[in-house]
Amino acid sequence: MRIHKINLLTKLLISYLLVLMFPVIVILCYYYPYSAEVVKEKEMDWNAHITEQFMTSMDTFTRYVYNLPFELVQNREFKMYKAEESDYQRVLIANEMKKYNATDAFIYNTLLYVKNIGYLFSKTGSAYSLDDLSIPGVGYYYENWAHEDMIQTLNDLNAPIVRPVENVVVPGNNRVRMLTFVQPLPVGGSNSPGAVMIMVREDTIVRMMKSVSETYSGDFFVLDGQGRRLVSSNDTSYQSSDDFKKLVHDLGEESVSSSGIHTISGSDYLVSSSVSEKNGWK
Repeated sequence: MRIHKINLLTKLLISYLLVLMFPVIVILCYYYPYSAEVVKEKEMDWNAHITEQFMTSMDTFTRYVYNLPFELVQNREFKMYKAEESDYQRVLIANEMKKYNATDAFIYNTLLYVKNIGYLFSKTGSAYSLDDLSIPGVGYYYENWAHEDMIQTLNDLNAPIVRPVENVVVPGNNRVRMLTFVQPLPVGGSNSPGAVMIMVREDTIVRMMKSVSETYSGDFFVLDGQGRRLVSSNDTSYQSSDDFKKLVHDLGEESVSSSGIHTISGSDYLVSSSVSEKNGWK
């Protein structure tokens, strides 16, 4: 009788454990992996959406940058081929550039280079000689762009180029990190009267990166069509490991948008990339 009671108690205990453990086992073996996969997919979709949204914002703002040389060419007040003939024409160009001072908050400054007189006219109405750009604090002095190379680029430019973010000493001797667009005037034309230098502050782009979402905490990196890094919201992350550099390099060579999990220095990261149809940036 006593043995029977023990067996019955054991059976009840086993049944109780099975009833208790079965839902836990189902949750652990089925629902948890399934829900984790759903959450992962939603996070990937959200990350891809944020990346695409930032790329759209960049395309919107850079559209004006690429269109600006055409606007300057169409302005009949800019008689650049005759600028060498009269001081009045140079004053007129300087005053006319002021009209472009409030046209786009994305651009820090625009310098119109007139080749035959060797002067650059700012959208603030200031004028600088080529020599001024070689003196820190007087003109716009690029620390990593040799002055001779700059002059040659401005005189021989026949296709748009973009210089990655770099240190520039602006008038007043303040150092600012700039992304610089250098475009011939007119783009694609022959016998160009000059070129246009369009400067965009790095912190302007970084603020735009962060504005796409108040809760997003990831890092953004902008690469050009050749995979060169133009802008990054976190230089420390970019330089942290060879794995990360390789990942960015591999993503830079892709021609389509993508999203996935990548391992960097032993940790998993959610990475999304988007490719601009306008200029091939990633």
